[in-house]
Amino acid sequence: MLSLVVAGLLAAPSAAAAKPPKDPNKIVCQSRAPVGSRLATVRECHTAQEWDEMRRSERLGLLRKQVNGDHGCNDDPMGPTCGGGLKGGRDTPW
Repeated sequence: MLSLVVAGLLAAPSAAAAKPPKDPNKIVCQSRAPVGSRLATVRECHTAQEWDEMRRSERLGLLRKQVNGDHGCNDDPMGPTCGGGLKGGRDTPW
């Protein structure tokens, strides 16, 4: 009985093997709602590789914010300060 189960598992094609390889140059379009709008949508088209790079960059930025802390506004007795002299925080290029 056990040998039939094992034989069945070995004979069944795996889902990972059946997937075709992902084309990094394929154009992928996604719609998103801009911040502050409930009705408008913006359609962005990039290659699959560009989408992956943007996701990786966003994850890295979030990780840096979590590790380094956020330079938000504080209640300093000498006067509230925002951003610590940096426009976008430590992890943003602007």
